[in-house]
Amino acid sequence: MSSHSVSKKVLVLLTSRYPYKPGEEFLSNEIAILSSFFDRIHIIPTNHIVDLQTVRPIPNNVTVHLFDSLCKPVGMLRKFLQAGLLFLNHHNIKVLKEEWKRASQFGMRGILKACYWFSLAEVVRKELNVFLNGLNEDDIILYSYWLSPAAMAITMVDKTDVIKVARAHGGDLYEYRYNPPYLPFQISVIKSLDRLFTISKDGYTYLVNKDESIESKLSIARLGTRNHHQRAKKSKDGVLRIVTCSYLKPVKRISLLVQALSYCKSKVLWTHIGDGELRDEILEKASQLPPNIEFRFLGNLSNDQVLETYTNYAFDLFVNVSESEGIPVTIMEAFSFGIPVMATNVGGTAELVNDENGVLISKDVSPQELGKYIDEYALLPDDVKEKMSEAAYRTWSVQYNAEQNYSSFAKELLKIKEMKKDE
Repeated sequence: MSSHSVSKKVLVLLTSRYPYKPGEEFLSNEIAILSSFFDRIHIIPTNHIVDLQTVRPIPNNVTVHLFDSLCKPVGMLRKFLQAGLLFLNHHNIKVLKEEWKRASQFGMRGILKACYWFSLAEVVRKELNVFLNGLNEDDIILYSYWLSPAAMAITMVDKTDVIKVARAHGGDLYEYRYNPPYLPFQISVIKSLDRLFTISKDGYTYLVNKDESIESKLSIARLGTRNHHQRAKKSKDGVLRIVTCSYLKPVKRISLLVQALSYCKSKVLWTHIGDGELRDEILEKASQLPPNIEFRFLGNLSNDQVLETYTNYAFDLFVNVSESEGIPVTIMEAFSFGIPVMATNVGGTAELVNDENGVLISKDVSPQELGKYIDEYALLPDDVKEKMSEAAYRTWSVQYNAEQNYSSFAKELLKIKEMKKDE
């Protein structure tokens, strides 16, 4: 068969900023594997990029496309003008009217949010239409990494013979995280996609409970991390070495951990990886911890530097006390090094953490209770901790291995494409 008669497998991936920093660092694991299943991957970042120099390496068959209207900062006046232009289009008015009832339940803030989302989706749609027309490819899968205005945009493109899929994580999925608790067009966008992939069972169940009619559109496609063929060292000196890895922002509740450590009787060395708006406040509180608690802040590290840290230092326990989560990739990363985890039971965390590989604690845990849990863990016999370490690694290996999960995801995308062809 001549090569020109074989259709190429083309993926168009809409990201927030990836491959530019910050954020979406774990997408690198996915891209590395997807690139072996597709002839060509086109990445379109859809948000304002602060620094074009902070780009991550990408495989050879991956191309990044930057569009001014998406990647340059847009002032408030222009945003409102964009929203106003929506009302000049009959189709847009119809779509907005359908959403109006839900949006208006949340007053003017809901209505403005719906208009704003739609205006963003329109800008992405216009750029996408031009891009797809110039692509000159037949077999295209459009994939939005987030259930965001970008996902809405791919449901609105003029090209009808493309596959349209998206992922849903946490902040783009759970309305209760917001005030008001409202994410515009969520159900209507899912109905217009060929498939929505939630990264957790919790996310899947959440959506089905909202609207049973969309269940046929949903699949679970878990994230994953790489195999580092390495296990973290264990403490041998009676000090409990705990590690946290997150942005320093309110939802991560690192200040709760600092308070908890002030109640601990055990000797603890706490390492934090990550930076953010609460850095000074948390450092100030940490500096007042009693003498049995030592701490070190490593600041922002690249993903490779995080892995290096897990390889080179001893860590006995990873702690996550977030108020809300999708399903934390940082926990998967810790598990891949055989580090047990103590985490709050939020979002899909219970799908990761259990009493074999760690300690699952209440979302409403008090500082005193958390301090007690840490002390109890410190006092566990070494053989029990070792069994937890083995279970942590096993959980990663069976459920969150990037090679397995992203290969399955790529095959699922290609299967959807073949099924649509046969319709």
